[in-house]
Amino acid sequence: MNSIRKKILMAFFFLGLLIGPFLTFSYISVKKVDQANSLKEQVAFFNMNRLKASAVFSQILNYDAKLDSFHINKSTKNLENYNKHVELSKDALKKISGSEDITNEIILKRIDRISQNLVKLDEVIKNTIRLKQERGFKDYGLEGAMRNYIHELESDTIGISLSENLQLRRREKDFFLRRDTAYITQVNTICDDLIRKMQETPEVNEASIKTLNNYRRIFNQIAEKEVVIGNEKTGLIYTIDYLNNELDKKVFKLYNIVDTDWRILVNSIKSYIVLFFIITVIFAILFSFVFSGHIARPIKMLIKDMDAIAKNNFVGEIEKRDKVKIKEIDKLIHTYNKLVKRIKNQIKDLNDSNENLNTVNTRLVESENELKEASRIKDRFFSIISHDLRGHSGHVHSLATI
Repeated sequence: MNSIRKKILMAFFFLGLLIGPFLTFSYISVKKVDQANSLKEQVAFFNMNRLKASAVFSQILNYDAKLDSFHINKSTKNLENYNKHVELSKDALKKISGSEDITNEIILKRIDRISQNLVKLDEVIKNTIRLKQERGFKDYGLEGAMRNYIHELESDTIGISLSENLQLRRREKDFFLRRDTAYITQVNTICDDLIRKMQETPEVNEASIKTLNNYRRIFNQIAEKEVVIGNEKTGLIYTIDYLNNELDKKVFKLYNIVDTDWRILVNSIKSYIVLFFIITVIFAILFSFVFSGHIARPIKMLIKDMDAIAKNNFVGEIEKRDKVKIKEIDKLIHTYNKLVKRIKNQIKDLNDSNENLNTVNTRLVESENELKEASRIKDRFFSIISHDLRGHSGHVHSLATI
């Protein structure tokens, strides 16, 4: 037999089954939103490290290229930071492309293109750094070797005059300052003129000619590397700027796609959650009405039966209904029937007591009537006697007076 407690527990169980799908859907939805948001964060993390690597590369060109450690150890703190940010960028792209949550083919294709551009950009930057290290600075690399040959030419007071040396150095410095290839031609022209002049007396100027040829060879190598490295308009620097701009555009488009997908997902999930919540609430209300009716119906029937017995002066008893199988209701019926039985017995006892009291009252009324009649007779008797006595006493009084 069921009890109200069990029925309530069963109601909570079925209510849990009803709410369970809503909670499951909400959990899955929140997880999907978190995954989409994580994808946005990974794209932002990749872009942040890529931009940091680009900023560090600018510091390498403008600052590190003039440090001794850059040319001796081939390593600086900025070089380490650049490699670290590039690796973090590549790892972020691998995580994004390897994620099982991405089903959008457009996103995967864009990530693949961005990854290819990043690899190409890294190769160009590393090639630029390598060329900078080979070019050298001060006493290192090709520039160091060129300076040594310059010092030898400056100490040569026979083959090349001081003014010719200064003219040669001025064209050299003009090229390094302005990056104009016309100065390369001018340096080579001056070298050719000096060599032709010194070849007039080759036995005297043989060492100077050799030194000048070595200087020109090293200068041309440096100039070649400078041209390859280039600037904002040409060379590797231009390529790096172009690749960075392309990456900016592609990352911006990718982020917009990811952000749009995230917003669409959030809005759709919100709509589904609201709809699912409304349906769940409707079913919960209907279930509550059905369950409350199932519990309240036998109680209402019991109250109706109690009222009928009370109106009938507690005659009869409540019969158990086969359809109602609630333990507490059966106990209440049993207890109420016992109470009705006790009330009926008390009423019977009261009725018997009332009959006895009525009998006693009847006897008391009869005794009262008898006493009243005896008192009336007594009063009459004494009235007659007093009248007679007054008559005789009057005669005696009259005689006595006479």
